[in-house]
Amino acid sequence: MLIDNDIANTTAENIDIKEGTTAGKIIGNQFNGTGMVEAAATGWINVKGNDWTVEDNTGADSVKNGYQVHQVYPGWGIGNVFTGNRAQVNGPGYGIYVQNKRLQTVVACNNVVSAAGSGFSTIACSPA
Repeated sequence: MLIDNDIANTTAENIDIKEGTTAGKIIGNQFNGTGMVEAAATGWINVKGNDWTVEDNTGADSVKNGYQVHQVYPGWGIGNVFTGNRAQVNGPGYGIYVQNKRLQTVVACNNVVSAAGSGFSTIACSPA
């Protein structure tokens, strides 16, 4: 569990959840993308594990997206849930970027996104 942290001034993602990890929780954290280098990061959180809950976090200033889900290896990046997060992206990407719909990610409609050049999310939101 990663709860109630203030994470800033990283050149890469503030949190990078790797393949092989399951059922973790990221709750109540503050993220700031100032200092991110686009060659090293494209969002505050990059989830590549399965069944993670990302809840009630706040992020500001990203080089591209806010929160992200990617599948790098088959069988990973599946079943993650984003609920109650706030994203003031101030960048060209999405508030919540999900690589593709087959990843069975849930993006709750109670996430709040602003200043994301590409919009709220790459997938439709679901009721919280």
